[in-house]
Amino acid sequence: MCHSLAHIVVSGFVLFIGVGCTALPPQAEGPLPPGSTYDFHFPGVAGDSSFDRRWTDSLIEGGAAHRVEICDWTCDHHWLNALYAVSRHHAQADEIARRIAARRAADPTGKIMITSESAGCGIALYSLQCLPREVTVDDVILVSPAVSPDFDLSAALSHVRGKMYYFDSPIDVLTLWLGTGIFGTIDQKRSVGAGLVGFHSPTHSKPEAYDKLVEIKYDVSWLRWGYMGTHLSGMSSAFALKVIAPILVHDEQEMAAAEAQNIRVVPTPRRVALLP
Repeated sequence: MCHSLAHIVVSGFVLFIGVGCTALPPQAEGPLPPGSTYDFHFPGVAGDSSFDRRWTDSLIEGGAAHRVEICDWTCDHHWLNALYAVSRHHAQADEIARRIAARRAADPTGKIMITSESAGCGIALYSLQCLPREVTVDDVILVSPAVSPDFDLSAALSHVRGKMYYFDSPIDVLTLWLGTGIFGTIDQKRSVGAGLVGFHSPTHSKPEAYDKLVEIKYDVSWLRWGYMGTHLSGMSSAFALKVIAPILVHDEQEMAAAEAQNIRVVPTPRRVALLP
């Protein structure tokens, strides 16, 4: 019975997004002006796809980034091969962490964002954990994280200067209940995913370690932007343009204003409040 269910889940994934996994043109290259915003994007187990390209193009269109680098951690070994290649997960995370640190060194005044989807959220978190102690990124976006709810985010959050937002949905049961229950999460737990039920703060972590974490629950008004609450609909380019880009732009503006006025920024669900 489980084999039959597994076949259904995998087949559904391939039918739904497999069309986006053909050869893609190279991304834009060349120098960026100092102070630019650079996004490291981590796709899901399908790897670098046209869905990710359109989604990240929408971030650029929305003013949230000047350049996007897609970090295809799957190394062209997609789907379950990507999910179960644990040693490669950590090797890729270490390599991407070096690239993030190099970007920070090359442009200390620039902004660095991390965006990620599904299993890619786990590789993004591993990459943050691998960063040198002094290196930080500005903001992190996790869309439908296929990561176990009790994943300890403390080390990753210590490298986030602004906030780490994650989007979850109670509708995402096919992938983040059935799929992760059968195949496991990216951190190799057979459980529901955090993109379904949210992250749980570990009992051994200090409460303040999670102050930068902001949960954004599914809102039915996002239907008009193509996000139906299902797993892959979070990669709607309209959703990236109309919801995610404005969050990142506002956060960058608020952080700059806070620094200018020596005000600390305190995150709360759906909004941030400036406190003296």
